[in-house]
Amino acid sequence: MMPSKEEIRNAVFAMNGDGAPGPDGFGGVFFQTFWDIVGHDVCLSVVRDFRPIALANFQFKIITKVLADRLASIASRIVSSTLSISVNGQNVGYFGCKRRVRQGDPLPPLLFCLAEEVLSRGILNLVAHGKLSTISGPSSLQTLSHVLYDDDVLIFCKGVKRELRELKLLLSTYAQASSQNINASKSQFFTASSNPRKIINLSSFLGFNAGSLPFTYLGVPVFKGKPKRAHLQPIADRINQKLATWKGSCLTIMGRVELVKSIIQSMLVGGLGVKSISKMNKAYLIKLSWTMLSSSKDWVVFFRKRFGRDCRISTRYYKSSIWSGIKANWACVHLNSIWLVGDGAKIKFWTDNWLGSYLVDLLHIPSDLGPNLKAYVVDFIHQGRWTIPRQLVELFPDVSKVISRTLILNREDKMV
Repeated sequence: MMPSKEEIRNAVFAMNGDGAPGPDGFGGVFFQTFWDIVGHDVCLSVVRDFRPIALANFQFKIITKVLADRLASIASRIVSSTLSISVNGQNVGYFGCKRRVRQGDPLPPLLFCLAEEVLSRGILNLVAHGKLSTISGPSSLQTLSHVLYDDDVLIFCKGVKRELRELKLLLSTYAQASSQNINASKSQFFTASSNPRKIINLSSFLGFNAGSLPFTYLGVPVFKGKPKRAHLQPIADRINQKLATWKGSCLTIMGRVELVKSIIQSMLVGGLGVKSISKMNKAYLIKLSWTMLSSSKDWVVFFRKRFGRDCRISTRYYKSSIWSGIKANWACVHLNSIWLVGDGAKIKFWTDNWLGSYLVDLLHIPSDLGPNLKAYVVDFIHQGRWTIPRQLVELFPDVSKVISRTLILNREDKMV
């Protein structure tokens, strides 16, 4: 379907008008400023040449912008919500592109998401059909099968040759369709096994070398257990290296004078503007605690299954590099949050705060009974009205009145 004039105009004004002009000498600001004059001719040009090609003129960027907007409007329905990718423009092959699209073009990220969605669903399909086994987490928790970011893929599975053969077949089929081949020289596998013979066999079968912990992924060290200085030292070294490249001695005399003046002025106005690292760390930990409490992302669901979500956290020791920081701020987040009742499917009736206080506290229920209280708010709602147990009404009439006055919203539960 050809784009309408309104669709083309919206695409033009959504693009960066201050970008560099193309070979024709006209940039976005020209078309946006004089749209009343040139708009009709631009629309005719776009409709006539409505195909994604690799020219740099602004009017041809309009074509890909229109296509990208159309694709973005349906992407959420055909791409998993857990897939988040950001790439430079390149031909992904899967869509039969005969020319490469330019860097900065709005189409490539969406096309890449669609291509990676094929791989993601392929791995999930292997797991669903028992052809690929994920790694068992603590207390037999089910772990994620894979993580995708850009063109990097982390796959978590067992080193069973029969299952690895199925995985290799999937990756080979995907490579043939998408032209995205595994770079064996940059690929590694990691295993908890210390058997040299097994590691050699896996390396020969997979076609790439064995790695060892810790390793760096997306600039962040991946390690087992609590963080140690050796794990984080590379990050500190990179910071020191960047700081070392800036030297006051490299400035001219006047440059040094201006530097001193700006520093003194900053100190007089409000200090150097350097934030407290400890306070920033606490703020991030509180934000992380809030995310773990309120979000429904995969990693959050996994953590809640392992550590719990109730106000009364477990006192047992967990071998985790981040739980201790979350645990220290858990009470603060709970005290400053409350559930708004919707359908009641997400709110635990006894142990979540949806009344302003926890029912286990209002009713003085012993903490050792907490794990046995499994009911959700939805269990006490019928046709949009409360169904409060008779025993609760008789023994705690004040609490029952508070419950009956609580609004039931016609939507999903929400934590604020």
